[in-house]
Amino acid sequence: LGVRFDYFDSQARILRSEALPFAFGDPNIFDAEDFVTKDPEFFVSPRIGLGFPVTESTVFHAQYGKFIQQPTLIDVVTSEDDLQGLVKDGNFGVNTGHVNSEETTQYEIGLRQVLGDNAGALNITAFYKNTKGLINTQTIFFQRFVGGQFDRYYRPTNSDFGTVKGVALSLQLSRMSYFSVNLDYTYSLAEGTGSSTSSATTAAFRNDNGETPKVIAPLDFDQRHTGVINVNFYVPKGDLGFFEMTSANILFTFNSGRPYTPLESQNITPGGGSNLGDTKGYVNSAYGPGTSRVDLKIEKSFGIGDNLLLTPYVWIQNLFDTENAVNVYRSTGDPYTSGYLLTEEGKAVAADSGPNYVSDYTALERDPSNFGIPRLIRLGFRLNFSNITF
Repeated sequence: LGVRFDYFDSQARILRSEALPFAFGDPNIFDAEDFVTKDPEFFVSPRIGLGFPVTESTVFHAQYGKFIQQPTLIDVVTSEDDLQGLVKDGNFGVNTGHVNSEETTQYEIGLRQVLGDNAGALNITAFYKNTKGLINTQTIFFQRFVGGQFDRYYRPTNSDFGTVKGVALSLQLSRMSYFSVNLDYTYSLAEGTGSSTSSATTAAFRNDNGETPKVIAPLDFDQRHTGVINVNFYVPKGDLGFFEMTSANILFTFNSGRPYTPLESQNITPGGGSNLGDTKGYVNSAYGPGTSRVDLKIEKSFGIGDNLLLTPYVWIQNLFDTENAVNVYRSTGDPYTSGYLLTEEGKAVAADSGPNYVSDYTALERDPSNFGIPRLIRLGFRLNFSNITF
């Protein structure tokens, strides 16, 4: 049981009024009358954890907590030079400091079951997390003086919320002969009205009325399935002759793909601009492919004298050289091509740009960052010293 008190105080200066930013001093410039000191924030963050045995081999556990996350500095701090846009412009982004901390409430409940004598344990946990006050872009309409023309700008606001819920399974099998196994699997759903500070920027910019529609959709980091299987083999000193102090570790990881909002077309050339083009589906309605990977590490230790242990090893990441797409083009869902060259616009540009355009554009599409690592083999050794004074 614990209680935390969070008090955030600063001497940050924010606009006295966002609707009339110049109404308190000279209407043509920023002066001291236009600013006030931001009010401090005070939070009580209770943390409660419970755990007690139900039977000799079963333990029930539950947890409740409230957590506070201060906004990042980029969403809080600005300069008077940046604010000068309010003097003469009317369609831009600026930060006025009117953002507060995010508040997260989290619940967990689960059981831990011991599996026989020294055989291991199974842990099942259900969780739910709700965050309110997530920061996203919103349109602010303002007048430079009472009765003046209405202009607008865009700034970060605490306008969104998100929820993450799911269940986590963990199976730990203690050493059986020379083997031990750990399995972890999580199923979760992350949904909300906005994934990041910039996720509503395009909507705010395009809508003349400044509205940013609020719909509940999968968040950018929604990953339904995540799993890890770790198998470890180790021969202790004195066993199996030459194979003593030999270990082999196999790590298998897998996860489902993350969501994206599909586009009608996507031109990836600099200045192409169609990353902000027309969508052809609901927000984050499409999912990229899942990934999986097997890593292998083998090592053997040799004792040298009484105080030195030499351990050469081979470590192979992505043992089977699996091709994992970690990013796809939003117009095709494919990591290799955006499909732009097959559109009428792309065909026309290719026809006007000479014979090398198609090959150059295709080469640009083959982006290595769209894929995870290939097979990677590392050779090395470790030296462990004991009872040595330097």
